[in-house]
Amino acid sequence: MAGPILDTDRGVVSELWRYPVKSLRGERLDHAILTATGIQGDRLWMLVDASGDMVTQRTTPVLASIEARWISGRIVLEYPGMDPLLLLPPAGDAPVVNTAVWGSAMPLCDASDAAASWISAVVGQPLRMVHMPRGVVRRVNPRFDPFGDTQVGLADGYPITIVSTASVQALAEVAGVAITPDRFRANIVVDGFEPWDEDTWQTLIVGCWKITVTKPCERCSVPGVDQQTGRKTPGVLKALHALRGQAGGAPLFGINAVARLIDGPDDRRGNPGSRDGQGDQDTSSGQKANLRPAGIDVGDTMTVLVRS
Repeated sequence: MAGPILDTDRGVVSELWRYPVKSLRGERLDHAILTATGIQGDRLWMLVDASGDMVTQRTTPVLASIEARWISGRIVLEYPGMDPLLLLPPAGDAPVVNTAVWGSAMPLCDASDAAASWISAVVGQPLRMVHMPRGVVRRVNPRFDPFGDTQVGLADGYPITIVSTASVQALAEVAGVAITPDRFRANIVVDGFEPWDEDTWQTLIVGCWKITVTKPCERCSVPGVDQQTGRKTPGVLKALHALRGQAGGAPLFGINAVARLIDGPDDRRGNPGSRDGQGDQDTSSGQKANLRPAGIDVGDTMTVLVRS
């Protein structure tokens, strides 16, 4: 059980990331619209194989070399030697693909044969692009949800992941290779702290948002993949296990979190506040008030409440 809050600390938001397609290269941002379901446009698309199973960098690291950008609800994919691919949210009568993300079964919508041909040509195996439409609800693990109704897109488990540059640097020193924060596919990267300070964090305040830490982030093999080249880097996973390994479990690096809006102004940049930018999200769970958009920026101060 978490102990009482003992102190506060302050740092700064140094990087913001959106991942328009699960396991494809992330999109670095200067400004992000945050909602209770995460950064707008984050991980509402993913890839599946012929059996309908999700495909990620765990088995297909080349996915990191495919650039993905979110533009007002549309996705643009780019890869050297290929014409760019424009993805629109599928129409309501699009074929349904029954798939799952770590046990969460969901009916997702198939993009198109053209999208499947494009991604299959890049990766070298038959794949389909699928989209999470509005109205499909996926909730985080209730055991770690302080609000009891938090929704998430196609991220592994939680709407927000946060890592610290100091911890990344500490890992790089042990690994003996350059390591950048993008390997951890976090939404928010923070600076100004000591390595592993995040292990004691309970609540973070940035802009108009109160971000509540749910649990440490368990890591798979993806941090071993260079997110620019899609190639594995020797030594990274060994160092990660040496520094942050658990007996019988995955190593821990960074933190998972959920967010709720504090009283404050709406974002004034003209961006709608739904998770996909296509209008109001389904709010049958009662999260409507918390979906009002408010932006966070690189350079914003982050206040951290530290627990014992």
